[in-house]
Amino acid sequence: GRQEEQDKLVKILSGVMEQSPYFMVEFKPAFGYIFREFIKEYSHWGYSDFDIAFGDLPRWITKEELNDWDIVTYSYGDQERVYLRGQFTFHRNNENINNIWRKCTHLSEMDLRYENILAGEEKLQLVSAEGCYSNAVITTKNISVKYAVKALSDVR
Repeated sequence: GRQEEQDKLVKILSGVMEQSPYFMVEFKPAFGYIFREFIKEYSHWGYSDFDIAFGDLPRWITKEELNDWDIVTYSYGDQERVYLRGQFTFHRNNENINNIWRKCTHLSEMDLRYENILAGEEKLQLVSAEGCYSNAVITTKNISVKYAVKALSDVR
């Protein structure tokens, strides 16, 4: 059942993370699903680069962004490229938004991929989710996405 499926995925991902912790970046779009039990009481979830430390988020995230948009992504200087930024993107926490990642084959079939990697049948390769996930979001109907030009900095 569902619990066995979850246990299997946790075992597979744990093995991959032990081999190469950086591979967590590949799963950013699926965080809302993967960590759903931990975030169920929250209105939003997000991801950022792992070398970013956050402080006073209400200083940067507006009420309008939280209330009016399903997904918000911050860029700083490359806004002519329409894709979700790995530096900082946050999502409304609901089932529809939390399952968009399934449109990316390399993510939706991650259990098979990582089973093959752990069995030595495939080589461990990072597959960036940024492009695929951005396309999945853009082609999803009835969601709102904001591409905001903001650079997070504590410099005044």
